[in-house]
Amino acid sequence: MDGRARAAAYRLTSSGGRVIITSPGAEGTFYALQTLRQLLPDSTFLKEGRAETVSIPELEIVDAPRLPWRGVLLDVARHFMPKSFIFELIDLLALHKCNVLHLHLTDDQGWRIEIEGYPDSPRSGMATRVN
Repeated sequence: MDGRARAAAYRLTSSGGRVIITSPGAEGTFYALQTLRQLLPDSTFLKEGRAETVSIPELEIVDAPRLPWRGVLLDVARHFMPKSFIFELIDLLALHKCNVLHLHLTDDQGWRIEIEGYPDSPRSGMATRVN
């Protein structure tokens, strides 16, 4: 296991009404919290704001990533995605313990992202000129 995978390793133990998370790095602690989140019932995440008691079974999970690059390629150069979709995708990637979001921003057809400092870039990126 390389250094990055080791930092993402964790142990999650639930017993006696306590949950204990141990990890050599912050990344592993984050992934352990995602695992704990997956153990909770769906009703825990309702936006109604009501408190409820949940129980987590007694268990021990020891986990470490097998591969250092776990991610998704999103091609927004060819297929426009609204900002809300990208934020939702990032949340889902975290839930599934992915560590890379590769955004394909440009293609030979041009630049499609709007940047306030360069207001003409989407328009000028649509046209290509060969000398």
